[in-house]
Amino acid sequence: MKQLTAYSYIRFSSKAQAKGDSLRRQVERAAEYCEKHNLKLDDTITLQDLATSAYQSKNATEGNLGLFLLALSEGLVERGSVLVVESLDRLSRAQVMTALRLLSSILEAGVKVVTLADGYEYTFESVNRNPFDLMYSIMVMSRSHDESLSKSIRVRAAKVKRRERIISGELKSAPGYRPRWIDRVKGVFVLNPVRAASIKRIVQMAIDGMGIDSICRTINAEHVPTLGGGKKWGASSIQHLFNARTLIGEYQPMTVSVTGERTTVGEPVLNYYPALITRDTWDKLQAAVNSRRGLYKGRQGETVANLFGDLLHSGQDGSRMWLEHHRDKRKLVSEHASRTGEGWCAFPYEVFETVFLSWLRNQKIKGSDNSTDRLSLLRAQLTDVTSKLAKLKAKTMAADGESFDTLVEMMTELEGKRKIYTKEVDLLSRQTGGKKDLGELIDTMGSMSADERANVRQRLRLTIAKLVTKIDLYVYGNNNASRAAVAQVVLKDGLDRHFCISTFKGREPQVFSLGMNHMKLDRAFFKGVGDSLLASARDGTFAKGCGILPGGKVVSM
Repeated sequence: MKQLTAYSYIRFSSKAQAKGDSLRRQVERAAEYCEKHNLKLDDTITLQDLATSAYQSKNATEGNLGLFLLALSEGLVERGSVLVVESLDRLSRAQVMTALRLLSSILEAGVKVVTLADGYEYTFESVNRNPFDLMYSIMVMSRSHDESLSKSIRVRAAKVKRRERIISGELKSAPGYRPRWIDRVKGVFVLNPVRAASIKRIVQMAIDGMGIDSICRTINAEHVPTLGGGKKWGASSIQHLFNARTLIGEYQPMTVSVTGERTTVGEPVLNYYPALITRDTWDKLQAAVNSRRGLYKGRQGETVANLFGDLLHSGQDGSRMWLEHHRDKRKLVSEHASRTGEGWCAFPYEVFETVFLSWLRNQKIKGSDNSTDRLSLLRAQLTDVTSKLAKLKAKTMAADGESFDTLVEMMTELEGKRKIYTKEVDLLSRQTGGKKDLGELIDTMGSMSADERANVRQRLRLTIAKLVTKIDLYVYGNNNASRAAVAQVVLKDGLDRHFCISTFKGREPQVFSLGMNHMKLDRAFFKGVGDSLLASARDGTFAKGCGILPGGKVVSM
């Protein structure tokens, strides 16, 4: 006689049950039943849903029970096989009709269901032959659902009560959810020093101008531990962190529907958690994050190819100026012209960037971020921590017993801080290249390593975004020999700046500023400037300087 195959399905609802006897009990009882009835226990299909609820049929829709049901429908489970469970509530705790449909689908596939707790055996034939078996199963399933429903009501009521106590200020440091950088020690919330230091550094990176992808690359290369135990930091984790008002200590009460939908309840509770950053730092973080949105679409790459993003527009048609590659050269082209072919005229990107950075440097703009101030602060903190460590080491020489353990614990915490500060000092020193002025960084970019240059270009890009509202670039010339451009830079302080560039094949680009706010600056004026530049670029008359007459006429000086 062919030996029948048995499948053992094991389920429990919570992680807490994993620490108890539930798993061992269910596994052993299933094995004993198979041995007693000469059944071959299958090990090809995983039938364990650990810490998975059956109240909303999650085990059947998302868990391994669902895979078994799929195997049934595909004919992969032979008729006459046996499904062994501890009780029917392991299969389902859903409403009676839902649970009954689940049981019926298994029986109709020719599989016997055995419940070890009460010794019942259900088959399609036995249930039809003896309706009492069906009635009994319905009563068991009804009781299971009622128990889960009552428990759900009690738990929800307890959560509502706890939420009300938190909102009223009666309950502080409640057990349950808390941000991963916060520990609960003796009933009190405290910052985890190592994780908190890592997050502070990530926040500062964003404030200093680094994008999320660049932050991920940096901290993953340094093997900074993740908050959730994963191997690497992901962009979504960083973005979630930047949106989390728990960083400033806020707790937002929430309610969760039976479908898992989360809804806010009332106003946030201020200062519920210990704040990891100040409100001022939070505002700087949000300003830095928001300043990047819409300006730099998509990943910028490690070299930061385009410093201007969506700030740069065509003066002629108003569309964006984007970066295109023509053979081995990069050129700025009007989006409208590129798409339609109308008025197509390109300008060398490297020439424009070089001229713009020279203009930026001549404005004597210091670094727009506070990297140098932060570097000084970090160095002071590092010195302070190192000094405290030395004093504690001296004290441990004379300490014993409980006082010794306390000193060692304090030293461990300080050593963690010392390592974090050391890494931050090293990183910021490399980012700033030891220079205080952004202009010096621009001058020395060519001699930097690729990583240092990428960091500086990230700072430059953020600086430009903070200073500039818009750049209108008027480009003239339709051949490869000569090009002219007039840039109108609209600053966020409400003032406009203008500079002109003319290029001619085989000659250095000529650059000068337009310092005539009393003149009418419109497209006709800029076209006059462009035409004059093109006409004069061929003979190099602007090598020593030039002037602008009303109407845009350029004359040599």
